[in-house]
Amino acid sequence: MSALDEALDAIRRRDAGRAEDRARRAVEEAPGAARARAALALALVLARRGREALAEADRAVAAAPGEAWPRLVRASALRLLGRGREAIASAEEAVRLAPGSPRAQLGLALSLFAAGYGDEARGPLARARDAVPEDPLAVRLLGELELRRDPAAAEAIFRAALRADARSADARAGLSRALARQGRAEEAEEAFEAAAARDPSFTADRDARRREVGSFLQATVAAFVVVLCLQLAQGVIAGRWPAARVAATALSFVATAAVPIALIAWASLRLRRARAGAAPDPQLPSLADAVQEAATSSAGRPPGDPQPAPR
Repeated sequence: MSALDEALDAIRRRDAGRAEDRARRAVEEAPGAARARAALALALVLARRGREALAEADRAVAAAPGEAWPRLVRASALRLLGRGREAIASAEEAVRLAPGSPRAQLGLALSLFAAGYGDEARGPLARARDAVPEDPLAVRLLGELELRRDPAAAEAIFRAALRADARSADARAGLSRALARQGRAEEAEEAFEAAAARDPSFTADRDARRREVGSFLQATVAAFVVVLCLQLAQGVIAGRWPAARVAATALSFVATAAVPIALIAWASLRLRRARAGAAPDPQLPSLADAVQEAATSSAGRPPGDPQPAPR
């Protein structure tokens, strides 16, 4: 098995360390190969190193500008970085290059959903499902879309996804959320534990989010106490030193305005850090398949043959 094949297999198994090691070996063997660069980009997405992943994805796109799959890899890196509009643009370009590709349509749907455009994601998702109705990832994404409207319908969709792929941790995590939305806490916890048993990153993500919420609440209480102390100090200063009343009032006003701004900035920073620890991009295995298929289709071409038509 080549280093590239080993890297793609590790990506499917979500073994980030092995995937990066073998992908870097593949790049050393063929520095200008789009497939090797794309595999390394996917390994870095799996490792939550978005900036490095985007740099490698850009190199893959430059090496294969007429192919759709490097642009889907790039969209995955951009989703990790939270750059939603750019991810959508990259996925749209993949659809333009391969309009009949269910994988490209699904990549666009995922990018739209991740950027908060759930209703817009339904169009490309429907086109993907027209081609592959039972695709597990497409079914799971449909469940995520329905979760906000009808948790009972989402539950049915996630259960259907599990019938198609009983090993799917993502589907079990979705089922857990659907059950929780319906107030079925015990069943939701059981589904979540089953998901975490298949992918420990779900437990790490939940624990991290709980810590973030706790830290934010503590910081909010501390900020409230600081503002209250400043208000009390203003009254004391104004009472004892009338000449300093204007300065004390200005200081209190600035502090009262600055504290919420600081809290918002702090929360945004923590949110970005939490995103970096979230579960891996659910399209990674499919993108690994895309790189594999590109390698397979090109392996049989004599040197100098033209690149295949975009898939």
